[in-house]
This record gives sequence, structure tokens and C-alpha cells, in this order.
Amino acid sequence: MNRFGAVVLFIICVGMIVWASAWQLVDVKGALARQAMAEWYRTGSIDALNSWGRAEQQLQDAVGMNPFSSERYLALGNLYEWRAVGVGMASQDEKQHRTRATQYYRNALRLRPSWTLVWTSLAINKALAGDLDDELSKAIIRSLHSEPWNLEIQRRAILAAMLAWEELPEMTRESVFVAVRRAIGQSQDDRLLRNMAMQYGLEWRWEKIRASSRVSDSS
Repeated sequence: MNRFGAVVLFIICVGMIVWASAWQLVDVKGALARQAMAEWYRTGSIDALNSWGRAEQQLQDAVGMNPFSSERYLALGNLYEWRAVGVGMASQDEKQHRTRATQYYRNALRLRPSWTLVWTSLAINKALAGDLDDELSKAIIRSLHSEPWNLEIQRRAILAAMLAWEELPEMTRESVFVAVRRAIGQSQDDRLLRNMAMQYGLEWRWEKIRASSRVSDSS
């Protein structure tokens, strides 16, 4: 190998080392943020605001180094949803945090438009934010139709529908009726859906939807 070839090979090797180091750093930052979030989910609370800030910065750094990761945008959306829950319902801060969460979910879907989990997260977030528009209806339908066997996805999509029921078009409501019958048929029980409705003060709406879905009382 001549001198020129050796220099080119050296430059390529250095570039590969730098590239690999950068990707390793991205993975470390993303992993640290996911670890913190997993702990919050386990305990049901964020231990401190500065802990949230560290996780947010780690994810922002990871996205800055790899803007094509739908997983990181989903994680940022989840992070801002946590923040919205922490500041309390119906506050201006909650609205701002949920708006940010919606933006990150949209970014994730632009990169991976078939990801049902993100459609469901988008539906729940928009329903809780009071953004009762065509995008919400689309997110509910995509969630219900994409993974009909996934009970957790189905229940969360049904919850989003309950929160926005009066504003949903008839076609979306019909999809919810089908999903309710299917979910109760799969689990042979409606207690989880009923309890979920009770957590949000929606028992009366759940009973209305259940009756309209023509589910027998023996379910």
C-alpha cells in the first residue's frame, strides 16, 4: 500500500471510531433517560424536578445526535406527558406540556407511521388536553384497527374515546362499539374498562357506551 492509500485508510478508520463513539454516547444518554422513566413508572411518581430535567436533556442530546430515532421521540412525548400530570389538571402548564408531547408523538409517527403504540399515546394525550379534532379521531381509529388482539392498546384507545365521546364522528363511535365488544369478549370481563372509566369520573359514559355496544349483562 502506498503512502496516499495509508493516509486515506487512516482517515477512514479515525472517522469510523468517531462515528462509533458518537453512537455509543447516543445509546448511553438514551438508556439513562429510559432507566429514569422506568423507575418513575414503577414507583408512580417522579422523585424530583431536576431528575426530570436530566432525563429531558439526555433525550434531547440523543435526538440531536440521531434525529431519525422514533423511539427517542416517543420517549420525549412520554416525558412531557409525565410533566403534564405533575403540574395538575386544567392548568396552563399542563396544556403547554401536552402540546409538546403531541409534537414529539407526531415526530415519531413521521419516522414510523405504522407504530400503533404512538398512535395510542397521541390519542390519550390529545383527549386529556381537550384537543378534540380530526387528528384525535384518526389516532383512535388507527389504534383500534391496527392491533385488535392487543387488549392494552384497545383499552387505552377506548379510554381516549370516552374522554372525547361527544365530539367524535359517528364512524369513530362505531369502531369503538366494535372494540368494546371485542375487548370484553377476549377478557370475558368488563371490570378493567369500568375501573379505568371510574378513575377519570366517566362511569356514566362507560355505561352508555357499553349499552350502545350491545354487550350482554352476563359479560
